[in-house]
Amino acid sequence: MSSPVHCGRHPPWILPTPPGVVTALEAVLSQPVRFELGYLAADQSLHRRVMTHRSITGSLERLVAHLIAVYAGALPVWLAPVQLGVLPVTSDQI
Repeated sequence: MSSPVHCGRHPPWILPTPPGVVTALEAVLSQPVRFELGYLAADQSLHRRVMTHRSITGSLERLVAHLIAVYAGALPVWLAPVQLGVLPVTSDQI
């Protein structure tokens, strides 16, 4: 599977997911710094936020990879890229 694409100095942290889970949640540290996002705590000190996000593209890639692993590449008919092939046969070919 491909690694996540990120901008900035800090790579995103990919939070662990149990086996068989096809979606992931990423915690990104570079975006709050880039956009100067933060909040003031009770003691008036500035704290940086951690952004979390998920991507439908990444989820779909993980889903396809999971299905290929589960079915060992032999996808069921309803998932196969080519579900039906028609080969015309005439009486001359028999």
